Amino acid sequence: MKRRVIFILIILAVIILAVSFSLKKQQLLPFSLTTPPQTKTNGTRPMHGFAVIKDNKTGNAIGNAARAEQKKVFTVGLRVKTLPHLAGGMFYAAWLSDGKRLISLGRLTREEKSGDYILAYIAKEDVGLFPTIQITKEAIDDQKPETVVAEGEFK
Repeated sequence: MKRRVIFILIILAVIILAVSFSLKKQQLLPFSLTTPPQTKTNGTRPMHGFAVIKDNKTGNAIGNAARAEQKKVFTVGLRVKTLPHLAGGMFYAAWLSDGKRLISLGRLTREEKSGDYILAYIAKEDVGLFPTIQITKEAIDDQKPETVVAEGEFK
């Protein structure tokens, strides 16, 4: 069991580092890495994927997300830049959507040094069925999305 947890943590670290490296290297624009190098498919849906997260007001790229599946354990990692710091108990949250259903990925955490917002999510539910990732600005932690500020599509 410990080996499995360590393996999952290593996968998440690799995803977060890859997202971070991609953002630093390409400074958000242009994003040349839009699909993973070895995309597997199960029927018609991708098991791995990357998404460019764009600000809903400006349309500018502000971050990216990656998702993967390993032995029926699903992971999503994301890094978002240029979101304003929130005060007064407000926070940013991430969601996956298939147009009808939502999965809450939880609150984004702000890195003190860079000011970037990050999130790592591990689950047994199949995140490959949800092509859209959304970032929302939240005032109440009630598992209901509030104001969508950014979103992207996995490819």
